Order: sequence, then C-alpha cells, then structure tokens
Amino acid sequence: MADVEKVLKAKMYIDKLANGIDPVTNKAVPMDSTINNIHVSRCLFYVSGILNQVIENNGNLKARSKRVKKQPFHVTDEMKNEFYYIKVPVSISNIMEIINSTADLNTVKRLPSTAVTNFLIDKGFLYIDVNEDGKKRKLPTEKGSRLGISTEFRQGIYGGYKVVLYDEFAQRYIIDNLDEIINMYYTK
Repeated sequence: MADVEKVLKAKMYIDKLANGIDPVTNKAVPMDSTINNIHVSRCLFYVSGILNQVIENNGNLKARSKRVKKQPFHVTDEMKNEFYYIKVPVSISNIMEIINSTADLNTVKRLPSTAVTNFLIDKGFLYIDVNEDGKKRKLPTEKGSRLGISTEFRQGIYGGYKVVLYDEFAQRYIIDNLDEIINMYYTK
C-alpha cells in the first residue's frame, strides 16, 4: 500500500472516531466513551485536518506553493452529496468539520460555525440565552427541538456544561439550506 493510501485509510479511521463511530464495526460508540469527550473529538478532527493536508500535498506535510488569496466558502451539489450524516446527535463543531472537509481549504476560506448558528437563530430554531454571569450561549427553541436540536449536560475538566447537539434530521436541514446559510453569512 502506498504511503498516501495509508494516510487516506488512517484519515478515514480518525474521521469515524471523531464522529463517535467505531471504524471497525461502523456502529456508534457509547456516549460515555472517551472518544465522545469533546476535547478528544476536537483533537481527532485537528489530526484529520493535518492528514488532509498531507493527502492534498501528495504525502508532504507542507505545500511548496505560493500563498494564494483564499476565496469565500462556496458549495456545490456534489459537495453536499458527499456530506457524511452522523447517526448520533453531534455538536456544531463536528458538523462544521465535515462541511469544511468537502472544500479545498488551500483556496477557500473555512465556513465558521457562526454562519450556521446565526442562520438557525434567524429561522427561529435557536435563541441566545444569557446566564447570571452574563455569558451568552445559543440554545434550541421549541421549533429547534422539533427539528432535532437538543442539549446534553457534559462534564469537562473545568466543570459541567451544556452542549447543543444536532441529530441526523437537523444535519440534513443544515445541508439542504447551506446555499442560503453561505449567502446570508457573506451578505451580512
């Protein structure tokens, strides 16, 4: 197996693990598994991004090309069709990693999660909650809950926190409306 093929296979395994999927059985990993810890998941997505750079550069970590001015993020129907829907509810950062992985990030800017969450606020699926400390967070409305957006309490190294999760139906809604999300992000 060529080195690039090994990296492709490693990236596939890392991507599945980052999304809470056992790469051997293709089944969802239990929610209390270390793999589903937000910090571990983010680390795996980071490693996946590095592996993606290695693949794009034919096995080299750094490209030897001139710096190119990146274009705004855009999406094609083919890119939307490549989206990997996750069977278990996942965070917006997980969804954004998959969306951004469909684009050539050497030439296109990353689409930030705020593009999606602001769109969902605009459509009435999320609202901004301000807690007693003055910290803002985005939470699902009743309409958002019906779409498949939920919250889950998790324990982190700095204490407990509430994470917003998107089930497969909510993920599909985001991808189905990606053109509008991108247009809204770049026109505001």
